[in-house]
Amino acid sequence: MLPYHRELDAAREAALGKNKIGTTKRGIGPTYADKANRIGLRLADMLDEATARELIEIRLNEANPTLEKYDLPTFTVDQVWQEVSPAIERLRPHITNVIPALHKAWKDGKIILFEGAQGSFLDVDFGTYPFVTSSNTTSGGACTGSGLPPPRLIALLVSAKPTPHGSAQVLSSPKMMTSQPTSTPAAWNLAPLLAVPAAVAGSIWC
Repeated sequence: MLPYHRELDAAREAALGKNKIGTTKRGIGPTYADKANRIGLRLADMLDEATARELIEIRLNEANPTLEKYDLPTFTVDQVWQEVSPAIERLRPHITNVIPALHKAWKDGKIILFEGAQGSFLDVDFGTYPFVTSSNTTSGGACTGSGLPPPRLIALLVSAKPTPHGSAQVLSSPKMMTSQPTSTPAAWNLAPLLAVPAAVAGSIWC
């Protein structure tokens, strides 16, 4: 997610007018759109400054005219790189091909804990479309996001909010008015769940 994604998020909402989705305007949707359009930047691309700058320039050639249309800030390659390069340097020691690392941990019998935000109401495929996020927030997302096989997953789904979304647009939509959860669970104590018996060592909690 790069600085221009946030402004593209605002541009999309402005274009929708009264039909706007009510996004957080953090650039999540445009970032996922770049991934699907095969024009996104991966962390691996950011490890080499020349490569990153070239890819950023290609993307800005398309993004800036859109931002200009809605009187939103435009960007130069230098602006984008200066903002993100400190984060890249901090992350550099941790950037690797995570699939072999996860598979080794799984085969070594270790427990892998995935933290999932949001929930099924915001899943791009199974949620209250179009008032959803841009990814799969149901348990299947743990597989697609990690590369680990589904047969090894034990799903633990925890709900902590009585409503699936904080957006006024969502809460007033006909879909949501007919599908509101009826109650909120009491406070969850996850400590016992982390004391996993040896019989399920190597399973994945998501």
